[in-house]
Amino acid sequence: IRGLFPLREHHEQFILNKLNDTTYAVVYGQLITAMLQGVIGGLGFFIFGLPSPIFWGVMMALLALVPLIGPALIWLPAAVYLFTQGISQGDSWLITKSVLFFVYHLLLVSTMDNFIKPKIIGDRAHIHPAFVFVGVIGGLHLFGVIGVLVGPLILSILMTVIQIYEKEK
Repeated sequence: IRGLFPLREHHEQFILNKLNDTTYAVVYGQLITAMLQGVIGGLGFFIFGLPSPIFWGVMMALLALVPLIGPALIWLPAAVYLFTQGISQGDSWLITKSVLFFVYHLLLVSTMDNFIKPKIIGDRAHIHPAFVFVGVIGGLHLFGVIGVLVGPLILSILMTVIQIYEKEK
């Protein structure tokens, strides 16, 4: 690939280094965010008294690596289950608990993808988190699931080429 670049050696190296840093940052950001979602999600199961919080936390962490589906595949049915149990038993506390469980996971677990992940990736790749967020959303839209990785990489390359152009101008 390096032979195809019509750039000077130091510019090629700069682009490849940036690409390497961004790839590492995206993978690192995905894994750290998934682990945090699993821990916070499992903690929610524990706080609200649902069974097997460690198991469900691990399952949420694994599913957090799947874009768009994520941990909601675990906590949403659990919230519905709590709610239906509360209705069938006529227990208003159980209904309240299900709503609080839902809000907890919606606000704490599900929003990590939108705030924590761009922050981690941005800090590691030295890109503003807003650009990372746009890269992830654009990548998902254009490339599907693999776009979570490809989107920020393409955006990083574009920003690097612009930086090179500004230096040489």
